[in-house]
Amino acid sequence: MFYLEPRRWLTLLLTLGFSVLVAACDVPRVSAQERLFSDVSVELVDRYELDNPMVGGTRFGGISALAYDPQTDRLLALSDDHDGVNTPHFYTLTLERTTDPAQPGLESIAVESVTFLRDATGEPYPTDALDPEGLALSPQNSIYLSSEGNHRKDVQPFLGEFDRETGTLIRSLPIPPSFSITIDETSRRQQRGIQPNQGFESLTLVSTGNTIGEPLRLFTANESPLVQDLDPDNNQEGGRNRFLHYYLGQGPPLLVAEYLYSLDPVPFALVNGLSEILALDNGGHFLTLERALTPLGLQVKLFESALGGATDISGLASLKGDVAATKIYKRLLFNFNSLDSPVRNLEGLAFGPRLADGSRSLLVVSDNNFNPNESTEFFLFRLRP
Repeated sequence: MFYLEPRRWLTLLLTLGFSVLVAACDVPRVSAQERLFSDVSVELVDRYELDNPMVGGTRFGGISALAYDPQTDRLLALSDDHDGVNTPHFYTLTLERTTDPAQPGLESIAVESVTFLRDATGEPYPTDALDPEGLALSPQNSIYLSSEGNHRKDVQPFLGEFDRETGTLIRSLPIPPSFSITIDETSRRQQRGIQPNQGFESLTLVSTGNTIGEPLRLFTANESPLVQDLDPDNNQEGGRNRFLHYYLGQGPPLLVAEYLYSLDPVPFALVNGLSEILALDNGGHFLTLERALTPLGLQVKLFESALGGATDISGLASLKGDVAATKIYKRLLFNFNSLDSPVRNLEGLAFGPRLADGSRSLLVVSDNNFNPNESTEFFLFRLRP
C-alpha cells in the first residue's frame, strides 16, 4: 500500500490544485460572439479578366451575380442591363481548371450562351421592367432572382423564381410593405421604401435537407438602408439594413423574419452598401460582401456573418435611434483594398468548382458597368477548411 503522511497529502493536493489553475489560465479565452463563427478562411489564388464578347445579340457585361452548377460544371452570370437595349438576361459560362495540384486554379473562363428572362405569360420583360441583381440556383434546377426595381418607372422591388432553361417566371415572393416605394403625391418626395438603385442587391439559398424536393430557405437584403431607416446621427455604423429570411416549402413562400445587418462605417462614403451574401452552410453562417464608393475610389471587404442570436426586427417600423434588437455578428475575412491595384466594382459571389488540390473555391466578380473599355474581373479564392 502506498502511504503518505497527512502533511504530505496536503502539500500534494495544493500542488495539484495550483497546476490545474495554471492550466485553466493557459486556455485561450473565447468570447460568446467568437463562438458564433465557423473557422472558415480565404486565400487568394488568382485573378482573371474576361473581355466583352457579343453573345446572342448582347454585349457581355454588367455582371451583378454568380451561381455555380456542379452538375453541369457551368457558371451562371446575371447581367443588370436594366436600362440597356436588351431584355433582362443571364449568361452561361464554361470553366477550364488546371490539373496540377501544386498550382490549382482556372485555365480559362468563357461565355457559352445567353438566356433572356420572361414573365409568367412567356413574354420577354421590357428593358426597364427589372433591375436584376441577385441570383441563386435551386436543387430543382430553377433560379431565384432579386430585382431592385426602377424608381423612374415606378417599378417595385421584386423576388422571383424562374425556369432555368426558358427564363420564364414561375412564381414571385411576397415583399414586406416597408420595402415598397412610397412617393408623396404633393412633394413627389419618397417617404419610405428602398432608396434609388439600393434595393435587393443580394440573394442566396440554403437547403434544409440533402435530397431534391426538401424545403429551401432564401435570404436577401437591401443594399443600403430603407428611407425610413436612414439615421444621419448614427456615426457608429455605416447604415442599418434588413436581412430577410424566407421559407420555401410546399405551400406559398413564407417570410419568416427580418434581422438587423449593420454596415461598417466608411469615412466620406458617397454610397455604402451590402452588395452580396452567400450561405456557407445551413447553420446560419454567410459570406457578405460590402462595398463603399468614396472620393478616393471603391472600398470592398469580405466578411463572415453569423445569424445565431440575431433577433427578429420585422415589427419595427423604423431602425433609427436606439433599437432593442441583437444584430447579425460579423468578422473580416479579406480586404480587397490590401491588394496593390485599384479595386473594381465587385458585386457577385459564388462557390466554384473543386480545385486540383481538392479544396473548395470561391469566385468574386466585378460589374464593368457596361464600359466598353473595362473588362469583367474574376477573383479566385481557396476556402479553408
